[in-house]
Amino acid sequence: MFSSRIASFGTVIFTCSCHALMMQQPFTGGAKNDGKSDLSGHDRSVTIYTTAAIPWLTGTAVNPLMRALHLAQNGFNVHLVLPWLADAGQQRELFGNTSFADSKEQEGAVLRWIASQDLPLPERLSFLWYDAAYISAAGGLYPRSLLEALPENHSVDIFIAEEPEHLSTFQTGPCWKSRFPYIVGIVHTNYDYYMEHGGLPMQARKTQHLFWETQLCSNVDLLIRLSNFDALHSPVAGLVPLEIGNINGVSQRFLSIGEGSLGQASTVNGVAAYFIGKALWDKGYEALLALSERDPALHIDAYGSGADAEAIEHAAALRTHGRMAHHPGVSHHDPMLQNYSVLVNPSRSDVLCTVTMEALAMGKRAVIVRDPSNDFFIDNFPDRVFAYDDEDGDSFAAAYAAAVALGPARPLPAEEAELLTWEAATARLLGLVLPAAGAGARPPRPDGKPDLSYCEEPQGMTVGQVHAWQELLWAAGNGERLPEVAQ
Repeated sequence: MFSSRIASFGTVIFTCSCHALMMQQPFTGGAKNDGKSDLSGHDRSVTIYTTAAIPWLTGTAVNPLMRALHLAQNGFNVHLVLPWLADAGQQRELFGNTSFADSKEQEGAVLRWIASQDLPLPERLSFLWYDAAYISAAGGLYPRSLLEALPENHSVDIFIAEEPEHLSTFQTGPCWKSRFPYIVGIVHTNYDYYMEHGGLPMQARKTQHLFWETQLCSNVDLLIRLSNFDALHSPVAGLVPLEIGNINGVSQRFLSIGEGSLGQASTVNGVAAYFIGKALWDKGYEALLALSERDPALHIDAYGSGADAEAIEHAAALRTHGRMAHHPGVSHHDPMLQNYSVLVNPSRSDVLCTVTMEALAMGKRAVIVRDPSNDFFIDNFPDRVFAYDDEDGDSFAAAYAAAVALGPARPLPAEEAELLTWEAATARLLGLVLPAAGAGARPPRPDGKPDLSYCEEPQGMTVGQVHAWQELLWAAGNGERLPEVAQ
């Protein structure tokens, strides 16, 4: 049963991928840059699409919003395009018993969140909404229609797709290159990690990557990955220019906590170390339990709410004999967390871990696994980051002991704190994007061949293929029947 379902999965995705490849034609038209090389001035337009929205406090809701705010403060006219989920029951599932009658009401919640962060609302920022569907098996929102959210004659100099693989998975209609002069895709999620740890065989994972990367060839001029995480590559890989760089920052609230950290205690009820993350096994909890089992010196408090919270709490009690305690989730800036001095974060599922950035901003030390996704922290914060080798108990014990021995949190040096600001993150983004986007013509492919595009040809999956894909990807071999994809 399992092998036949996987074979069907491969057929569905490979068929979509082959169709996409066959439909590619040399790109001869589409939108063009107006030739002005300076895109940093006033009246230049940036449109950002993302896959989540406040009050869902996930990374792809918060980080694109912060990016939009700071680009607007830099003089760009910014449209942030957010997903609107019409089903009130699904809203409550995602937003914690909160629902909205329409997108305008949810926009009010976004504005209130901005005000709660003590952030000004730039005049140059406006919001648009696209119609989305929630696929519970995938745990995410997917566009029902994407470009239809834009007004007719919408002017764009730079189009930013946050999670372009996600936004284009079920895409139909013209490719983005036929509509926009320059397109940047920002990779937030290490999908291969989830597919691998979900038990998907290598060939199926490679086929999925072929499909995604074919979509990216047709839709994106520049791909930015937040870190050089390990990823599979299909035969299409390398056809889109790729930059590696952390273009995210942290809220000033965390840096302010760090600035006031002198004189704090170094423990909470005698415990120096903590972990914070959604209570899902994929978010590092199994690795955390394993570390606690191996190292009797590790006493840690873990904070997180989610579907696996009860199972994690039970496993912690059974396997660590009280050395690891699990608590409901709280905000990372909650005062009850401020006296912990060390964040232990064994997770490898993130492309770049925002929690680690926030902990460093608050003056804490971080004990993290040595992994390409953590290179930004290891390279830039040598006195605050203590890396260990994965599945090496002695390496972890040494890193943890060294971090705890330094005592209470203390403010970062000014130059290190600056690296974590959204101002610096925005400067890094513009440094990657503006030179190419201002060149006045779509850049050539790295292999020197003509650019490829579907243009007016349909692409993506049908609704039936979508359902087959999600069922096989998340429930292969379990006999679980998943809800129908919303029509």
